[in-house]
Amino acid sequence: MNLTKKKFELFLFTTNPKIAKECLDAGVDGIIIDWENKEKDSRQDGYSTQINYDSVEDLANIRNATDKKILCRINKFNLAYSIPEIEDAIKFGADEIFLPMIENPQDVQNALDIVNGRCQVAILIETKNAVRNAESFKNLPLSRIYIGLNDLHISSGSSNLFEPLTNNTIPFIKEIFPDIPVGVGGITHPTKGSPIPCNILIQQYVNLKMEFSFLRRSFLKDMNKYETKKLLQDIRNEIEQADSSPEKSVEVMNEEIKKYFTFHHDKNLAPTL
Repeated sequence: MNLTKKKFELFLFTTNPKIAKECLDAGVDGIIIDWENKEKDSRQDGYSTQINYDSVEDLANIRNATDKKILCRINKFNLAYSIPEIEDAIKFGADEIFLPMIENPQDVQNALDIVNGRCQVAILIETKNAVRNAESFKNLPLSRIYIGLNDLHISSGSSNLFEPLTNNTIPFIKEIFPDIPVGVGGITHPTKGSPIPCNILIQQYVNLKMEFSFLRRSFLKDMNKYETKKLLQDIRNEIEQADSSPEKSVEVMNEEIKKYFTFHHDKNLAPTL
C-alpha cells in the first residue's frame, strides 16, 4: 500500500481542549484520551515511560470542543471495572475504544459484546504473548491495531525497544491483518527525536506499511519550537518523501536504526518519542 494513496493518520494525546482544537485544525486526525493506569506503574517501574491519569471529565471536555474523532484508551480488560469504563467512554463521546495489554481473544470479544456496535474497538499488541497469539485475533471486527513498543520491550526482555522495527514482528502482524490499519511508535518533527532522529523512524514506518502513529511528549514539546501548522506540515512532507525513497529500503533502514541500539541498555534512559 502506498501511504500517499491512503492518508497516514496522526493521533494526539492531550486533555487540553485548546491544544486539541489547534492541532485538529492543523491536520491531526484525532485525539486520544488515556485512562490506562491500573498496574501500569508497577509494570513499568524503573522505565522512563509516560503514565496518564485522564478522567471522564477530560473526555467530555474534548468532546465538547470538537466533533472530530476521539479515541479513549481504557484499562486492560477486567470484568471488575471494564463495563463501567466502556459505558463511560461511549456515554461521554468516544468514537473508538483502545483496549491495551490484550492477551486472549475472549477478553476482546467480551469488550466487543459490551460495546455492541456503539463505537469502534481497537487493540494494542504489546506483549510477547500477544504477538505469538496474534492470529487468534484476526477474525474479530477490530478498527485498528497498535504495536506498543514500550511494553513489548519490557515483556520480551529485549535489549532495545526499537527492535520490532528491525525484526519480523511488524511484517508478521501485517500479514495476519492485511485489511486493518496497523500503527506503531510516535512521531515529532523529522529533525528531532532521541535517540533516533524522527526522519529515520518515519522512513521505516513507511517501509513497513504502517498506517498511523501517535503524537505524544516530544510532539507537544516541539509545539513550543514550531508553529503548529508548520510542525504538522513538515511531518506530512517527510511521510510523503519517505514514500518515494526506494533506495532507503527496509534492509537499509534496519542497519541505520541498529546504529542506535547501544541506547536503552540502561532502562532509566528514555526515548523522547
